[in-house]
Amino acid sequence: PTEAPTISHAPSWAPLLMSTGANEFGSCGVMFYVKASQKLTIQSFHVHSGRRTRRPKQVQVYTRRGKYNGHEVDAAGWELAYDNPSVHFGGENDPTELLGIDVTVPCGEYQSFFIWSAGERLLYNIGTSEDAVFSDNGYLEFYQGAVLLEKFGRVYSPRVLNGAITFGLEATDVPSSHPSTSPSSTTMPSRQHSASPS
Repeated sequence: PTEAPTISHAPSWAPLLMSTGANEFGSCGVMFYVKASQKLTIQSFHVHSGRRTRRPKQVQVYTRRGKYNGHEVDAAGWELAYDNPSVHFGGENDPTELLGIDVTVPCGEYQSFFIWSAGERLLYNIGTSEDAVFSDNGYLEFYQGAVLLEKFGRVYSPRVLNGAITFGLEATDVPSSHPSTSPSSTTMPSRQHSASPS
């Protein structure tokens, strides 16, 4: 049998894993940033919650270009990328997908995200160093971040969100030295088919 591939050789549409350790801590807000090795689009986040919810909860995802440092407690400059008032969380062992993020990250650029869930805790682990790379699959780097106990307030770091990031890899803007004779797709296919979050 062949040896299983490592995460660095994962297909471009395979989710990039964030923390997968013991789910000991939870917070309503988690902030982090990523860096793209080539142009790609963030499509969804898979998050773990403190419990399975019977009633729907509102979840919002904010984003901004570059690193979030210095903007943790200031809402100015953050754009709302996702706002769903009807998210049903699956609990600690059943990740919930926040589908429909649709944020493009240019090659070599950083992009920050702030996931806020006022009605349920998002699970995370204690990190080792804020701004340090936690996981990397060759296309996308995920950095250790922070948690917020209030919306844009009461920040604690370093923290690492439990879950995964799903993205679509886009074609490079640099012309090929060996152009194809047939047109190519600009975006790799997503592994997701649902139009609504879990």
